[in-house]
Amino acid sequence: VGVNDIPLLALLRLPDNEQPLVGSREQRGHFALRTKPEDFETWRESLPDLLRLHRAHDLQSLWLEEQDYGRQRSLFFQDPDTNEIEVAAWFR
Repeated sequence: VGVNDIPLLALLRLPDNEQPLVGSREQRGHFALRTKPEDFETWRESLPDLLRLHRAHDLQSLWLEEQDYGRQRSLFFQDPDTNEIEVAAWFR
């Protein structure tokens, strides 16, 4: 996954005084990790337990949302600082 099997990751820092992004969800930041299509179901099944097991504090959200965009399926959840993380797989 990535380019020539090299994973790609882009991180962008939002200014501290910037308000959350407005769209389908409010968020301070967002990044996506791409997974292989054959691993997507494992992510979908294991993420709820992993979020509970590794919860950093009582206020950390256990929210998990799945979106099917046809060719792409995504799982969305939040880190302890409420940044949105996406695990995405592209299907042919």
